[in-house]
Amino acid sequence: AQNDYSPHENTIGRAAVMAATAEKLVSTAALRNLEPILEVLSLRLKPVGSSQPLRLLEVASGSGQHAAGIAAKLPHVQVTPSDCDPACLKSIVAYTQELGNVLQPLSIDARKPPSEWNVEPASFDAIFNANMIHISEWTACEGLFRGAAHVLKPGGRLYLYGPFAFSGVITPESNISFDTSLRSRNPAWGYRDVVELDKLGLQRLETIEMPSNNHLLVFEKSI
Repeated sequence: AQNDYSPHENTIGRAAVMAATAEKLVSTAALRNLEPILEVLSLRLKPVGSSQPLRLLEVASGSGQHAAGIAAKLPHVQVTPSDCDPACLKSIVAYTQELGNVLQPLSIDARKPPSEWNVEPASFDAIFNANMIHISEWTACEGLFRGAAHVLKPGGRLYLYGPFAFSGVITPESNISFDTSLRSRNPAWGYRDVVELDKLGLQRLETIEMPSNNHLLVFEKSI
């Protein structure tokens, strides 16, 4: 089976994108994985009894395709996209400007302390992150979890999508090849082991198999 990613789709920290218009960028990985991701999120981000929307922060939104897809599929969720790349921030606006439940994107670098995210503590119900931690240094992964612990409400959840290692094992062969390719390009990149993610302060509740040898991990901030 083919991995969801190609080495040619990656730049530092996110899937590489190609220009579709002057501002809209297109991630081919997002085109493939959006619908499976929406199926998982729609079952878990359900409307609550109050009139207040669920608040979701997306870290490393890239092109903005996921943010737009989530907002369109889940109108009861208020989406706050973010990225640290100015071109991506423009693309996010281009994709989401017609959606009433998407706020202006934030400039967030996951490697920086949560105090520099310009987000109120304990203000989000959920965080979504896709395709970042295997193509960025480990400090970005640590920063994502540190930031999640800071900005999530008690009981809030981090939804983390991508390819992972499990107790040192990567399968199938296509994933092994892709991991090797990533590490040859940058020794700081590569698949992250779920065992190591479990040490970063949040409790893993679910490990969901996704198409193309990927997983969606669900972590919870303690109440």
